[in-house]
Amino acid sequence: MASWYSDIPIHTAPPVLNAIPPRPPFEHTLGAAQHEQTKSTGAAKSLKLPSDGLWATNQQGEGQQWEHVIQCKAVADVESWSTVMLELVRHPERNSSNILRADILLDEVKESEEGHASLGAQEGQLQWTLHRQFVRRLLPRRPGIDSHLDQLCSFFQSSDAAGFSRLVVYTPLQCSVARPFDLSTVAGTKEWLSRHSAMTDPEQVPFYHPAVKALAFAYLSDSSHTGGIPDDSSAAANILSISALPFGSAQLSPTIRRICTTLLKTIHTHTWGVSHSYVTRVPQDRLVPKEMYQDVYLNLKHRWAGYLVKEWREGTDPEKHVHEDLALAAWLMCLWRIKFGGAAGEEEVTVGLKERPWLTDSQSWSRPPGGFVDVGCGNGLLVWLLNNEGYEGHGFDLRPRKSWELFQTGASTIEGQVSTRCADLRVQTLDAIRFIQDLLEAPQDASGNDLSLFPPHCFLIGNHADELTPILPLLSAALPSCAGMLNIPCCAWSVEGVRFNKAKYSVTREEVAELLDLPQRSLLKSQMLELGLGPPVDAPVPRKAKASASPSGPSAACASSAKTPGGSRNVAYLSYVSHLHLLCGWLVEKEALRIPSTKNWGIVSTRKVGSEVAARDRVRTLIEGVGGGWKARSREGEGKWFLSAAEKGDHRG
Repeated sequence: MASWYSDIPIHTAPPVLNAIPPRPPFEHTLGAAQHEQTKSTGAAKSLKLPSDGLWATNQQGEGQQWEHVIQCKAVADVESWSTVMLELVRHPERNSSNILRADILLDEVKESEEGHASLGAQEGQLQWTLHRQFVRRLLPRRPGIDSHLDQLCSFFQSSDAAGFSRLVVYTPLQCSVARPFDLSTVAGTKEWLSRHSAMTDPEQVPFYHPAVKALAFAYLSDSSHTGGIPDDSSAAANILSISALPFGSAQLSPTIRRICTTLLKTIHTHTWGVSHSYVTRVPQDRLVPKEMYQDVYLNLKHRWAGYLVKEWREGTDPEKHVHEDLALAAWLMCLWRIKFGGAAGEEEVTVGLKERPWLTDSQSWSRPPGGFVDVGCGNGLLVWLLNNEGYEGHGFDLRPRKSWELFQTGASTIEGQVSTRCADLRVQTLDAIRFIQDLLEAPQDASGNDLSLFPPHCFLIGNHADELTPILPLLSAALPSCAGMLNIPCCAWSVEGVRFNKAKYSVTREEVAELLDLPQRSLLKSQMLELGLGPPVDAPVPRKAKASASPSGPSAACASSAKTPGGSRNVAYLSYVSHLHLLCGWLVEKEALRIPSTKNWGIVSTRKVGSEVAARDRVRTLIEGVGGGWKARSREGEGKWFLSAAEKGDHRG
């Protein structure tokens, strides 16, 4: 008889790039030479403005000529192109690193023929019907320096015999009313446009957008088609093009032409990927919405980044470490809001640069009931940031760092911002194995153990904690009432205190199923997927590498194995640590964090699964298997702390 979990896959492997056919080269044509090739597609070079919408409202644009900038052959069907254009409207940051994101203010589908534009005058005109409009707000990556830009994005489709030509027009807007107005009172794009006008001065356009009145992106079908959606074989006869509407009689600059070339190359690349079902291999924003995280990150960056970089006391790169901890602090604040805030924490929220709602609204901006504990806190910056934003908690490390003197200073004024808290940083040696053994031997409600280092209901943070990374889930299971943990693996260590050298690590469905209670069987599929998540496996394989059979399970994690095709120690180690979380009775969730670090995968656990008694028994078994390999770090030489006779490492500044 088949088990109830027999239809659950072990994991879903990330898409492999070489599974997609090679993309045709980006062969484009610029300037006047384009016009001669365009004639063969039934499209001439003049594009009149829509007769309805923004331009008709403002009585502008009549007689102005669009200038063709660039074109290339289409490599996929029009539906793939349309999908890409919709995605680029929602995600303009894919076109420019200077754009943070776009907030969609309006999205309106037109149910009737509400606007037309004509493309061509000599070989027959393509009639365009307006069928959808977006109003989006482009947010710059440096909001304290650069201004945002509102933009109208109009989607047209042709009504010719072929029936699959498409047109998308981007029009920068400026507000034409004296006072700001409430967006919720705007009924649609017509009312919005009645309060806005097109840009009239190129100086008004932010630097991250081409200095033009409008941009037009077209998918032009070959007139020889008689109808229907073309497949890949016929798509090559079609054309992708970009046109621009200059300000007045001004000529398009070389810079604008280079930008258009980059834009078309992006569309060309993404269209090919969409047509072949390409899926990103690094999923992000699974646990925390990108918009919420970005708002909080920019808020913290605006308040603290300049001061912290200027006052950096360590010998490490201040830009990297400051922005990494700012990003991690922002992400944790958002995660805690969602995980501990209930319905209020899941609501959408917008945070301005100078707002600090988490200081006044602790119900929505919830936090772990017992605060946080940063295990191996290194330079202490993460603790200082969270403490100064009103989050209770502390960090400990074997030795103080140079930065601790700064972070443990009393109240001070930092560029107009008042730092009222000094960081709770503690010098502490943790003999983790013995500490866990003592906790396991004591009853759950025992008070004989000194738990001041780990208060009840605390949230554990292991940010590049080296040898303590695999120990963190064991510690969380042994503590009487841990609220959860964030584990960010870096250097690969096993529970036994030696280097983790496996290139592959697998867990069977049967092993995972045994860790779940019967009512939790619906979680099996998600947990198998979580165990398989990780960075892409694209590392070259040595010629002499051979697959070696090795036992699975944490007890065998320290066994060495040759690198195998498709194998990666980093991916294997993430699976290993994730399995430890599950063995210790925690639901596993993974996130590729938006931090400037190559080791940016976070393993999050805030929910218990299975039996707590069984989880503690498994921890006891793991601890017994450690033997004498794991030793608490002690001071050596210049104070570096160490575990065993393997390599040293210290990655937190």
